[in-house]
Amino acid sequence: MPVCTGCGATVVIARCPVCDTEMYPADDAHFPPVTWAEVRDHITAQLLIDDEWRVDDEASLTWWPWFLHQTIYVDAEGEWEDDEPGQNFLHVVARTNVGRVEKDLGLEICAAWNADFPLGAFVWDDGVLFVISTLSLNPLCRELLPWFHEAVLAQATFAHLAALQLRENPGVEILATGHPQTGAREEPDELLSIFAGETRGDGVEMPGLEDALATARRIYQQRFEEMGWEPGFRNEDVDFFTGSRVECAIGRVDGSELALRFGLGLVVWVRLTRPGVVLDDDTVNSMHIALAAMPRCTLIGRLQGDESGPEHGTQLHSYLPMGFLGRLRTAPDALAISILNAALHCSTTITQFLIDVDRIAADATAADDGGSAPQP
Repeated sequence: MPVCTGCGATVVIARCPVCDTEMYPADDAHFPPVTWAEVRDHITAQLLIDDEWRVDDEASLTWWPWFLHQTIYVDAEGEWEDDEPGQNFLHVVARTNVGRVEKDLGLEICAAWNADFPLGAFVWDDGVLFVISTLSLNPLCRELLPWFHEAVLAQATFAHLAALQLRENPGVEILATGHPQTGAREEPDELLSIFAGETRGDGVEMPGLEDALATARRIYQQRFEEMGWEPGFRNEDVDFFTGSRVECAIGRVDGSELALRFGLGLVVWVRLTRPGVVLDDDTVNSMHIALAAMPRCTLIGRLQGDESGPEHGTQLHSYLPMGFLGRLRTAPDALAISILNAALHCSTTITQFLIDVDRIAADATAADDGGSAPQP
């Protein structure tokens, strides 16, 4: 990671978050383009994927953590045209198919499992129940790759947990597969045990993470405000910020099921609908499909539109787990930027979705008025 020339702090952006020294322009060699090979090698190394249980393609990696296969692939790439000219991006997707099922039962299963899975979404589409997580990756947010690989592992784990629970259900056909050369994997990969239980299974403790989070919080609070976000409600656990289009909150949920399963971390909420609006399961499912397909958006989380709806509105709900945050516990300045970047990715996803909804509504109005509707 780069080191600030002004104060020596480790940073991941072009301006030091501690002393504000400008380090280099955005198009400097410190920010080479992101590539599929970089993503593939990161996932393979972090998840210790064995060659005998993987198949590589030009822009995809499929592996068998157990009896379901998971595919990580790039489905879109291009160049940023707005804030970061000259920077490329990759839209990286992780998907695990669970089973074939009719729509009503599929939506019911999605709603039940999404209540406990904060790093992607269970989705039903065209008869198939699957789990999906996406990351819009560019050279200025490489530090989010560890967040994505945590999501990839959690996705593989939850997909198998769901399949094990559903395999006796006569309405579900589990989509078990085997490697084309080595066949069926009889025993699960050891890493699936990390998120399989009610508490984080690897027993990892993170000395120093509490202090680093406290320091990082002061930095990302300041950064949000410098970027024009208005500070809102704040207490010892949570910070609310209001941007030009959406509200975002970052908070601790110590002692919750999330914290027990994924380790000490932070929840990120971004409001989609106003309080009092509750979306039905079919609508939420359709939105998950739409969000996962948007190239400049990140879906490491799911929409909550159930009992939280009447009080808070429907939100995009994500989690920054211990495995993602803990690697930077000795560099709270860099930790703050990673938290900020993750929160901004969540906020951008909802903002872009609302912009698209407005555009579609405007097109429909223009068409109804007999005018020439703008083309997408």
